[in-house]
Amino acid sequence: MDSIVTLLKNNRWFLFLSISFLLSGIGTSFTQVLVFGQLIDLKATDSEIALNFVLVTLANIISLYFGAKISYKFKPFTIFLFCEILSITSLVIPLYAITHQNIFLLNVTTLVPGICSGLTFIAYTTLIKNSFTESDYESISIIESLLFAGVILIGTGVGLVVYKFLSPYEFIYFDAILSVIVIFVFLLIKSIRPSEPLANDQEKTSTYALKNLRGEKLQTFLLPLILYITTAPAMSLLPTIGKKFNDIHLMFGLILSSGVALIFARGIGQILGPIVLGKIGITDKVKNINTIIYLFIGFISLYSLVFLFNNVYVVLFMVVFAHILSNIVFAVSIYMMYACFSETEIVYYSTKSYQLGNFILLIVSLLCVYFVQYFSVFSTYLMISAISFTSLLYVKYSNSLKLKPQR
Repeated sequence: MDSIVTLLKNNRWFLFLSISFLLSGIGTSFTQVLVFGQLIDLKATDSEIALNFVLVTLANIISLYFGAKISYKFKPFTIFLFCEILSITSLVIPLYAITHQNIFLLNVTTLVPGICSGLTFIAYTTLIKNSFTESDYESISIIESLLFAGVILIGTGVGLVVYKFLSPYEFIYFDAILSVIVIFVFLLIKSIRPSEPLANDQEKTSTYALKNLRGEKLQTFLLPLILYITTAPAMSLLPTIGKKFNDIHLMFGLILSSGVALIFARGIGQILGPIVLGKIGITDKVKNINTIIYLFIGFISLYSLVFLFNNVYVVLFMVVFAHILSNIVFAVSIYMMYACFSETEIVYYSTKSYQLGNFILLIVSLLCVYFVQYFSVFSTYLMISAISFTSLLYVKYSNSLKLKPQR
């Protein structure tokens, strides 16, 4: 962890940028707690809850295309500012949805964060690639994983504690206040860290093609796709489990919604994963495709039990452990993307990987929405995870996909 502290001390602009993304994400997570809590309170069906995941994924896929386009025309911090302003403006949607108890508009509330994520993806990735060297990528991958998990842990955690005590409107006001703070921080960073739009080298980019990938670059491209295939069924169906459990009563009269508690457990696992990886380091053994597949098999096995057990505390523990495994892989995938691709390559291949990954999420989410209407949540998970497991075995044993490091 010393290398992380050193990197942040030597790059204050990146420290401020990380804080701004953390605050923005906490506000968004706060609103997501509100959305899921309201969906459960309004007795939304399993398919209506799963639809939320579908809408977010669809927004990501579409906005990624435009995110790549605008990165060639606008500076990164201009894009960040635009998205934060869009985010604060869109809070009128949950205000209206809560007032009129509209389930569909509650789901639409999470569309804008999905759009902003897609729009900023390339701008952020190329900004990091241009600003740091390979020796920094391991620290950055762990920082990004911790930020991702911290957003869920803090935003969801605080939201869990106060959900029963604050009005829905206060959740939205809190998100708006954080967005205003983030806008000012972005303006500060923009003044101390000049940046330029991405250079559009069409001669180079015209030669890029997925069929040309070999060895470590192929593994790097496939890794996020394997991650999506494996985790998508669990991520889509997790909020539905909360409906079968009563609220959790803690000390001092605190009451936690079981549905949102599960999301909080996911956040704990997501923040512990990078911490574990920081202790062991991103070694060749950790990057090995066999190790990654074994981690995913553990994830699928744990979630099979999650959907089967009826003890909420056992379920929460298994969710935490499952996401420790998946987020070790998540951090490794970030590191490999920065380390294996050049500045121009990372725009093309990371965008393609992210788009295909989100397309996988969309298909899996739609299957979840369909099957959960006719089968139990547990049966739905087993059917869709069978496809995920088959994909993992194909990657492991197919001669055409033998992933060997480049020499």
